[in-house]
Amino acid sequence: MSTNHPLDQFHRLHGDVLTLLDRARPYLSGREAGACVVLTPFRTELTAALHALDAYTQQALFGPILTAGGPDVATVWTLQAEYIKLGFDYQVYQRKWAGVDINAHWAEYRLAGLAMMRHMRERIGALDLAISALCERHFDAAREPATVD
Repeated sequence: MSTNHPLDQFHRLHGDVLTLLDRARPYLSGREAGACVVLTPFRTELTAALHALDAYTQQALFGPILTAGGPDVATVWTLQAEYIKLGFDYQVYQRKWAGVDINAHWAEYRLAGLAMMRHMRERIGALDLAISALCERHFDAAREPATVD
């Protein structure tokens, strides 16, 4: 695989999301003073990282496959629906906790946060595998020279 393969940036952006989840996890693991305040920037960064991952995936990976047409289009539609579902799940989580006194509901918030992180890791991991397989097949096939019989 060349260093300019379209999946390289996808994997970097995917790694950024996982790194943010890793950095936030210790604050949800116990009852640290001020954890609620510290977690606010993580939510903002995570939202931005998820948007960057989605935008890149839609434009650089899914766009060329949709333009090319063929049997992979249906797979792209399925993967796009999975991205939308993940984004919706995260928005529901954010809305649920917006305006709630987190300190007063720390135990519930902590468990909900850990559950959302686990859900995101599972879904993003599954999407990573599916998108990687799809794009390796598509982009590698596009690079292969045509053969004449």
